[in-house]
Formats: sequence, structure tokens, C-alpha cells
Amino acid sequence: MRQDPVFYVYVLFRPWNGEPCYIGKGVGDRLNVHSATKARQHNPHLANVLKKAKRLGLEVPRVKVRENLSETEALDTEKAFINAIGRNIHGGPLTNLTDGAGGTTGHTHTPETRAKITAALKVRVRTAETYAKIAAKKRGQKHTPETLAKIKATRVGIRLPSPSEERRQKISAALKGKKHTQRNVAPT
Repeated sequence: MRQDPVFYVYVLFRPWNGEPCYIGKGVGDRLNVHSATKARQHNPHLANVLKKAKRLGLEVPRVKVRENLSETEALDTEKAFINAIGRNIHGGPLTNLTDGAGGTTGHTHTPETRAKITAALKVRVRTAETYAKIAAKKRGQKHTPETLAKIKATRVGIRLPSPSEERRQKISAALKGKKHTQRNVAPT
């Protein structure tokens, strides 16, 4: 455990109501590297807060509450703040998954542990019910104009191969009797 005073403790806030949502320990630029994509892997609750803020076009406020701490001091401070404010499973507003002081800098799993984690993730199977829930949740969702622009930009210059005559007949049969909207009419 590092004892040089380079650590800090920070708080992330929900931008729509000012409530604290996460307490963290950091070094360097850790405070500024939170994103919904990265958080989803480790903390889905925090990821939801970050996604909502992005959807609303709001910046997540971030504040360092203590600086120039050793790692031990930072872990103790993080734990004290989490316990004082409260995690959401205990009625508090924080999305932290633990009571703090749960890890050390630079920790890596042993090869045996990594193998066990990999094996456990491989046997996880989604049932038809799970797929149905995911589909129901996504049904009716629309892309934002920004996302549509990004999708369009990635497709520029991509030419799909011409379908075979058999495939053209199947497509034609599937579209017979359907109204042609702007979305399913091929560009000329």
C-alpha cells in the first residue's frame, strides 16, 4: 500500500437535484474519468446516474473533499464519508457498492482467480424470458439526433454487395402490399 501523499477523496453529485451519488478515492485524473460505459462493468447504479445526466445534457458535478492523503488515509476517509452519507441499500443516496476501503491500488487477480471468473461468466446463460425482457425494454426507444449522426458518419462510403436474384425476389415478396416509408425506400 502506497503511503506517499498523492491520493484524494472525491464526491460525484446528481446534477438534477444536487444529491451526492458516489464517493471515491483517486490519484491523478481519476476524478474525471468516470463514464457510463466504464461504470457499467463495475457499478451499474452509478452507470445509470451517468447515463441519465448525459441524456439530460447535464454535467456531473465533482468535488475533491480531501487531498494529499496517503492511501490508508484516503481509504479511511472514503469509508467515513460513505458511512456518514449512506448507501442506497441502506436508505442513503450513494450508489457505492461497498462501505468503502474495499481495495488497494494496483491489485491484480491471480491467474487462477481470473480463470474462475472467466469460467463463471461463460456458463451464464440468458433465457428466452430474459431476451423478451430486454426486447420489451428496447421497443419504442429512439436514437438521439446526435447518435443518428454518428451512425450515419460510420456508414459513409460503405457499399453493401448487390443481393442475388433469389434474395431480391424474397425482399420484393416481403414488401408487397406494404406502404413505403422514407425509411424502407432505397436511396436513388
